[in-house]
Amino acid sequence: MTELARSERIVLNVGGVKYETYRSTLTAYPDTLLGTMFQDRNRILVHANKDNEYFIDRNGQAFRYILEYYRNGEVLWPNENFSENDTSQTYISRWEILREFDYFQIPFEIPNTLPTSEMLAKRLDGFMNALLECSFDIKFAFRTYMNIKFYDYSISGEENRPTMFVVNPYIDGAYKKLKPFESCGYTLSIFFKEEISAFMTASLSKLSCDIRKVKSPDCVVIRMYIRDNIDCEEILKHSVYKKLFLSCLQRIGKCSDFVYAKTILTMIVCRKYNLNIL
Repeated sequence: MTELARSERIVLNVGGVKYETYRSTLTAYPDTLLGTMFQDRNRILVHANKDNEYFIDRNGQAFRYILEYYRNGEVLWPNENFSENDTSQTYISRWEILREFDYFQIPFEIPNTLPTSEMLAKRLDGFMNALLECSFDIKFAFRTYMNIKFYDYSISGEENRPTMFVVNPYIDGAYKKLKPFESCGYTLSIFFKEEISAFMTASLSKLSCDIRKVKSPDCVVIRMYIRDNIDCEEILKHSVYKKLFLSCLQRIGKCSDFVYAKTILTMIVCRKYNLNIL
Protein backbone atom coordinates (compact mmCIF):
# COMPACT_ATOMS: atom_id res chain seq x y z
CA MET A 1 0.00 0.00 0.00
CA THR A 2 1.39 3.40 -0.97
CA GLU A 3 2.00 6.21 1.51
CA LEU A 4 -0.80 8.21 -0.12
CA ALA A 5 -3.23 5.33 0.32
CA ARG A 6 -2.27 4.85 3.97
CA SER A 7 -2.94 8.51 4.76
CA GLU A 8 -6.29 8.53 2.92
CA ARG A 9 -9.18 9.56 5.14
CA ILE A 10 -12.22 7.32 5.25
CA VAL A 11 -15.68 8.52 6.32
CA LEU A 12 -17.90 5.72 7.62
CA ASN A 13 -21.62 6.38 7.98
CA VAL A 14 -22.70 3.66 10.38
CA GLY A 15 -26.45 3.66 10.89
CA GLY A 16 -26.55 7.44 10.43
CA VAL A 17 -23.61 8.17 12.76
CA LYS A 18 -20.50 9.37 10.97
CA TYR A 19 -16.96 8.35 11.90
CA GLU A 20 -13.72 9.45 10.28
CA THR A 21 -10.45 7.55 10.30
CA TYR A 22 -7.51 6.66 8.08
CA ARG A 23 -7.49 3.78 5.63
CA SER A 24 -4.28 2.55 7.27
CA THR A 25 -6.05 2.36 10.66
CA LEU A 26 -8.52 -0.14 9.24
CA THR A 27 -6.13 -2.15 7.07
CA ALA A 28 -3.79 -2.68 10.04
CA TYR A 29 -6.12 -5.56 10.95
CA PRO A 30 -6.55 -7.40 7.63
CA ASP A 31 -8.40 -10.35 9.18
CA THR A 32 -11.37 -8.16 10.15
CA LEU A 33 -14.26 -7.11 7.92
CA LEU A 34 -13.21 -3.49 7.46
CA GLY A 35 -9.55 -4.43 7.27
CA THR A 36 -10.33 -6.64 4.29
CA MET A 37 -12.83 -4.25 2.73
CA PHE A 38 -10.38 -1.34 2.46
CA GLN A 39 -7.38 -3.25 1.15
CA ASP A 40 -6.03 -1.86 -2.14
CA ARG A 41 -6.97 -5.02 -3.98
CA ASN A 42 -10.63 -4.48 -3.12
CA ARG A 43 -10.94 -0.84 -4.20
CA ILE A 44 -12.85 -1.82 -7.31
CA LEU A 45 -15.46 -3.59 -5.15
CA VAL A 46 -16.04 -0.84 -2.58
CA HIS A 47 -17.55 2.47 -3.64
CA ALA A 48 -18.35 5.61 -1.66
CA ASN A 49 -21.67 7.42 -2.12
CA LYS A 50 -22.07 10.89 -3.61
CA ASP A 51 -20.98 12.47 -0.31
CA ASN A 52 -17.79 10.37 -0.36
CA GLU A 53 -19.04 8.27 2.55
CA TYR A 54 -19.24 4.52 3.02
CA PHE A 55 -22.60 3.58 4.47
CA ILE A 56 -22.87 0.54 6.75
CA ASP A 57 -26.30 -0.40 8.07
CA ARG A 58 -25.29 -1.32 11.62
CA ASN A 59 -25.54 0.07 15.17
CA GLY A 60 -23.98 3.53 14.90
CA GLN A 61 -23.70 4.09 18.66
CA ALA A 62 -22.00 0.75 19.32
CA PHE A 63 -19.55 1.28 16.46
CA ARG A 64 -17.37 3.51 18.63
CA TYR A 65 -16.22 0.33 20.39
CA ILE A 66 -15.36 -1.20 17.02
CA LEU A 67 -13.32 1.83 16.00
CA GLU A 68 -11.59 1.85 19.38
CA TYR A 69 -10.26 -1.61 18.57
CA TYR A 70 -8.88 -0.44 15.22
CA ARG A 71 -7.21 2.58 16.80
CA ASN A 72 -5.74 0.99 19.92
CA GLY A 73 -5.88 -2.75 19.37
CA GLU A 74 -7.88 -3.24 22.56
CA VAL A 75 -11.41 -4.41 23.24
CA LEU A 76 -13.26 -2.09 25.62
CA TRP A 77 -16.43 -3.00 27.46
CA PRO A 78 -19.19 -0.55 28.46
CA ASN A 79 -19.22 -1.34 32.18
CA GLU A 80 -15.55 -0.35 32.34
CA ASN A 81 -15.65 2.78 30.20
CA PHE A 82 -19.17 4.18 30.01
CA SER A 83 -19.60 7.38 32.00
CA GLU A 84 -23.24 7.67 33.07
CA ASN A 85 -22.90 11.36 33.90
CA ASP A 86 -21.64 12.14 30.40
CA THR A 87 -24.82 12.91 28.51
CA SER A 88 -22.99 13.03 25.19
CA GLN A 89 -22.80 9.26 25.34
CA THR A 90 -25.55 6.72 24.77
CA TYR A 91 -25.61 3.60 26.88
CA ILE A 92 -24.77 0.46 24.90
CA SER A 93 -25.31 -2.98 26.39
CA ARG A 94 -22.65 -5.66 26.25
CA TRP A 95 -24.95 -7.82 24.14
CA GLU A 96 -25.17 -5.10 21.49
CA ILE A 97 -21.39 -4.84 21.37
CA LEU A 98 -20.98 -8.60 21.07
CA ARG A 99 -23.26 -8.62 18.04
CA GLU A 100 -21.21 -5.86 16.39
CA PHE A 101 -17.92 -7.60 17.21
CA ASP A 102 -19.25 -10.71 15.53
CA TYR A 103 -20.41 -8.83 12.43
CA PHE A 104 -17.16 -6.88 11.98
CA GLN A 105 -15.11 -10.00 12.79
CA ILE A 106 -13.33 -8.42 15.74
CA PRO A 107 -11.49 -11.00 17.88
CA PHE A 108 -12.48 -10.77 21.53
CA GLU A 109 -12.56 -12.62 24.81
CA ILE A 110 -15.41 -12.20 27.23
CA PRO A 111 -14.05 -10.98 30.60
CA ASN A 112 -14.20 -13.78 33.16
CA THR A 113 -13.95 -11.56 36.23
CA LEU A 114 -16.73 -9.79 38.09
CA PRO A 115 -16.77 -5.98 38.44
CA THR A 116 -14.37 -4.81 41.14
CA SER A 117 -15.21 -2.46 44.00
CA GLU A 118 -13.42 0.29 42.10
CA MET A 119 -15.71 -0.21 39.11
CA LEU A 120 -18.78 -0.22 41.34
CA ALA A 121 -17.56 3.00 42.96
CA LYS A 122 -17.43 4.64 39.52
CA ARG A 123 -21.04 3.64 38.97
CA LEU A 124 -22.04 5.14 42.32
CA ASP A 125 -20.15 8.34 41.46
CA GLY A 126 -21.91 8.49 38.11
CA PHE A 127 -25.29 8.13 39.81
CA MET A 128 -24.61 10.94 42.28
CA ASN A 129 -23.30 13.23 39.55
CA ALA A 130 -26.38 12.52 37.43
CA LEU A 131 -28.63 13.45 40.36
CA LEU A 132 -26.68 16.65 40.92
CA GLU A 133 -26.94 17.63 37.25
CA CYS A 134 -30.70 17.08 37.48
CA SER A 135 -30.89 20.10 39.79
CA PHE A 136 -29.85 22.31 36.87
CA ASP A 137 -32.51 20.70 34.68
CA ILE A 138 -35.08 21.47 37.37
CA LYS A 139 -34.18 25.15 37.36
CA PHE A 140 -34.08 25.37 33.56
CA ALA A 141 -37.59 23.89 33.53
CA PHE A 142 -38.66 26.79 35.80
CA ARG A 143 -39.37 24.37 38.64
CA THR A 144 -38.18 24.21 42.22
CA TYR A 145 -38.64 20.50 42.95
CA MET A 146 -38.66 17.05 41.43
CA ASN A 147 -39.60 13.60 42.74
CA ILE A 148 -37.73 10.57 41.43
CA LYS A 149 -39.07 7.08 42.09
CA PHE A 150 -36.98 3.96 41.57
CA TYR A 151 -39.03 0.77 41.81
CA ASP A 152 -37.93 -2.62 43.11
CA TYR A 153 -39.37 -5.36 40.92
CA SER A 154 -37.35 -8.20 42.39
CA ILE A 155 -40.51 -9.25 44.22
CA SER A 156 -42.57 -11.78 42.27
CA GLY A 157 -45.90 -10.78 40.78
CA GLU A 158 -44.60 -7.59 39.15
CA GLU A 159 -44.29 -8.90 35.61
CA ASN A 160 -46.44 -6.10 34.18
CA ARG A 161 -44.31 -3.28 35.49
CA PRO A 162 -44.66 -0.09 33.41
CA THR A 163 -41.20 1.26 34.11
CA MET A 164 -38.25 1.02 36.49
CA PHE A 165 -38.31 4.68 37.48
CA VAL A 166 -40.47 7.79 37.22
CA VAL A 167 -39.56 11.47 37.18
CA ASN A 168 -42.31 13.84 38.39
CA PRO A 169 -42.76 16.43 37.06
CA TYR A 170 -41.37 14.98 33.86
CA ILE A 171 -38.23 16.85 32.79
CA ASP A 172 -36.65 15.43 29.68
CA GLY A 173 -33.04 16.27 30.52
CA ALA A 174 -33.29 14.75 33.99
CA TYR A 175 -34.98 11.62 32.67
CA LYS A 176 -32.22 11.01 30.13
CA LYS A 177 -29.50 11.49 32.76
CA LEU A 178 -31.08 8.93 35.08
CA LYS A 179 -32.08 6.41 32.42
CA PRO A 180 -28.76 4.46 32.59
CA PHE A 181 -29.41 3.85 36.31
CA GLU A 182 -32.98 2.55 36.10
CA SER A 183 -31.93 -0.99 37.04
CA CYS A 184 -29.69 -0.01 39.97
CA GLY A 185 -31.13 3.31 41.19
CA TYR A 186 -33.25 1.54 43.80
CA THR A 187 -30.40 -0.39 45.41
CA LEU A 188 -27.93 2.51 45.18
CA SER A 189 -30.44 4.76 46.96
CA ILE A 190 -30.97 2.14 49.68
CA PHE A 191 -27.30 1.28 50.25
CA PHE A 192 -25.92 4.84 50.08
CA LYS A 193 -28.87 6.94 51.25
CA GLU A 194 -26.92 9.10 53.71
CA GLU A 195 -23.91 9.55 51.43
CA ILE A 196 -26.05 10.63 48.47
CA SER A 197 -28.01 13.17 50.53
CA ALA A 198 -24.83 14.59 52.05
CA PHE A 199 -23.16 14.88 48.65
CA MET A 200 -26.13 16.71 47.14
CA THR A 201 -26.52 19.27 49.93
CA ALA A 202 -22.76 19.86 50.16
CA SER A 203 -22.49 20.45 46.41
CA LEU A 204 -25.29 23.05 46.22
CA SER A 205 -26.18 25.08 49.31
CA LYS A 206 -29.71 25.79 48.05
CA LEU A 207 -30.44 22.16 47.26
CA SER A 208 -32.07 19.73 49.67
CA CYS A 209 -32.35 16.01 48.98
CA ASP A 210 -34.57 13.65 50.93
CA ILE A 211 -34.51 9.89 50.27
CA ARG A 212 -37.13 7.59 51.73
CA LYS A 213 -38.37 4.06 51.13
CA VAL A 214 -42.03 3.35 50.35
CA LYS A 215 -43.51 -0.13 50.79
CA SER A 216 -46.56 -0.07 48.50
CA PRO A 217 -45.47 -0.18 45.79
CA ASP A 218 -41.95 -1.05 46.85
CA CYS A 219 -39.88 1.92 45.72
CA VAL A 220 -37.44 4.61 46.77
CA VAL A 221 -38.50 8.25 46.49
CA ILE A 222 -35.80 10.87 46.01
CA ARG A 223 -37.22 14.34 46.54
CA MET A 224 -35.04 17.17 45.32
CA TYR A 225 -36.02 20.69 46.36
CA ILE A 226 -34.29 23.92 45.37
CA ARG A 227 -34.64 26.71 47.93
CA ASP A 228 -34.47 29.38 45.27
CA ASN A 229 -37.78 30.67 43.93
CA ILE A 230 -38.26 31.67 40.32
CA ASP A 231 -37.94 35.47 40.36
CA CYS A 232 -39.95 36.56 37.33
CA GLU A 233 -39.09 40.23 37.68
CA GLU A 234 -35.38 39.48 37.84
CA ILE A 235 -35.65 37.24 34.79
CA LEU A 236 -37.50 39.93 32.86
CA LYS A 237 -34.67 42.38 33.53
CA HIS A 238 -32.47 40.26 31.29
CA SER A 239 -35.17 39.41 28.76
CA VAL A 240 -35.16 40.74 25.19
CA TYR A 241 -38.92 41.15 25.48
CA LYS A 242 -38.54 43.40 28.54
CA LYS A 243 -35.88 45.50 26.87
CA LEU A 244 -38.05 45.97 23.79
CA PHE A 245 -41.00 46.89 25.98
CA LEU A 246 -39.01 49.59 27.76
CA SER A 247 -37.74 50.85 24.42
CA CYS A 248 -41.34 51.03 23.20
CA LEU A 249 -42.40 53.07 26.23
CA GLN A 250 -39.55 55.48 25.65
CA ARG A 251 -40.74 55.99 22.08
CA ILE A 252 -44.37 56.69 22.89
CA GLY A 253 -43.65 58.56 26.14
CA LYS A 254 -45.84 58.21 29.17
CA CYS A 255 -48.85 56.36 27.90
CA SER A 256 -51.83 55.44 30.07
CA ASP A 257 -53.27 53.19 27.35
CA PHE A 258 -51.49 49.89 28.05
CA VAL A 259 -53.30 48.11 25.18
CA TYR A 260 -51.96 50.68 22.74
CA ALA A 261 -48.44 50.33 24.15
CA LYS A 262 -48.66 46.55 23.92
CA THR A 263 -49.79 46.79 20.29
CA ILE A 264 -46.84 49.00 19.41
CA LEU A 265 -44.49 46.62 21.21
CA THR A 266 -45.91 43.63 19.34
CA MET A 267 -45.34 45.40 16.03
CA ILE A 268 -41.72 46.10 16.98
CA VAL A 269 -41.10 42.48 17.95
CA CYS A 270 -42.72 41.20 14.75
CA ARG A 271 -40.58 43.46 12.61
CA LYS A 272 -37.39 42.60 14.48
CA TYR A 273 -37.88 38.83 14.23
CA ASN A 274 -39.83 38.76 10.96
CA LEU A 275 -42.93 37.29 12.59
CA ASN A 276 -46.45 37.30 11.20
CA ILE A 277 -48.77 37.03 14.19
CA LEU A 278 -50.82 40.21 13.87
